[in-house]
Amino acid sequence: MNYLEIDGDGIAIEGVYTSVEGVEIPASWRPITPTGPESIGYRWNSISSEWEAPLVSVNELREQRDAVILETDWWAVQDRTMLSGETTYRQALRDITNDYVPVESPVWPVNPHGTEEP
Repeated sequence: MNYLEIDGDGIAIEGVYTSVEGVEIPASWRPITPTGPESIGYRWNSISSEWEAPLVSVNELREQRDAVILETDWWAVQDRTMLSGETTYRQALRDITNDYVPVESPVWPVNPHGTEEP
């Protein structure tokens, strides 16, 4: 059986682990189904003993982030020098999934050209 590790709030924080016969399963591990959608960011409901999808999963955030980076790729064309704010913004977009805790509305970095967030 495979497991995800959860933090004190019941949110999956670490990758998939497989149980080994004769080795005790840590208290912070919760079972996942082989074909289920459970992944980092899902919340374990200790009452129903089931996984709940996060409001915005890390995978959804990554998809949104990738779309925004794609929109700004033209900033990095070979015959153009990126402005400092553009470089900082694109790096912040790449870093947005680091240490992400699922929320209803992620905080996006500010576009240096003032366009709206995703």
